[in-house]
Amino acid sequence: MVSNQKTISLVQELNNKIGIDIKQSKLQSINTTSSSVNPSYGCGKMYTFETNGIFLHIIDIKLNKCVDIEFNCSMNSLLATYIVNGYCLFRSKNNKTETLYRPFMQYLQMTNDSNAIAKFGKEESIYIVQIVFSEEYMKKYNPVFLYNNAQTIFNNTIPQEIIRSIIELGTITKKKLCFHLYIESKCISLLSSLIESFTRDESTTQNQNLYLKYVYDIKKYIDKNLHLNHTLDELNKSTGISNFILNKEFSRFTGKSVAKYIKSKKMILAKDLVTKTSLPVYEIADRIGYKNATHFSNAFKKHFNTCPKDYQD
Repeated sequence: MVSNQKTISLVQELNNKIGIDIKQSKLQSINTTSSSVNPSYGCGKMYTFETNGIFLHIIDIKLNKCVDIEFNCSMNSLLATYIVNGYCLFRSKNNKTETLYRPFMQYLQMTNDSNAIAKFGKEESIYIVQIVFSEEYMKKYNPVFLYNNAQTIFNNTIPQEIIRSIIELGTITKKKLCFHLYIESKCISLLSSLIESFTRDESTTQNQNLYLKYVYDIKKYIDKNLHLNHTLDELNKSTGISNFILNKEFSRFTGKSVAKYIKSKKMILAKDLVTKTSLPVYEIADRIGYKNATHFSNAFKKHFNTCPKDYQD
């Protein structure tokens, strides 16, 4: 069963409030808890893996209503938080401070023994990975600069290669050989990369944070308006940066240029409509911004190597 050692309990409190089908198990020295989101709150999964004083929490959910979670922070644990998608507002009940955790950002802090509230918004896809290194574990390494800045929250943007590693954690399987070593090595590798990243030039980080906001806002607008045909000039009219920089930063954070991202999202939605509804092809084409059904069918075939009607048949 899961250890009774006191730790950051955000996922535990999420389970208590919105979780169902909560399952606990132990394999290869790893205590595992998994759960699903109660359909009345939304959908998704939550996981906790614990081994040798390391707690790995994965939150992959979408909520249909706002949720506030009150949880406890343990003394002198090291908390690494990675926000791949969604916003979360953390409010300390002790000193009344608030920190908005934003997409594509990574955060590192020493925690104190205090209460906090995490606020999640509705209609947001949320993918968060938290790694907690217990006080006992941290005594092995004694990160002096962190203990000297116990009240400081270090934050900067997540490098693209780290995003891939974080997403990979969401697909881990207990069947992997030496599973406990795999979990521990992944967490240590991420921590090492995170600490090293805070040596970057401050002005560069500030620029990246600004670009990050532009990218996320534009990405969110695209996702909600796939029926429109966006141009880079239109999407970029309010940022004040060049199209070249925006496209470069968009590619760095999403892995695709703006144009390729739009086309990919349109085709994914089209496939869902083709396979899950009985809508005619011309109406599906219109819903993703194609005014000509033939042009849509050609684009669909080029993307999926088959025609829309083949899926429907």
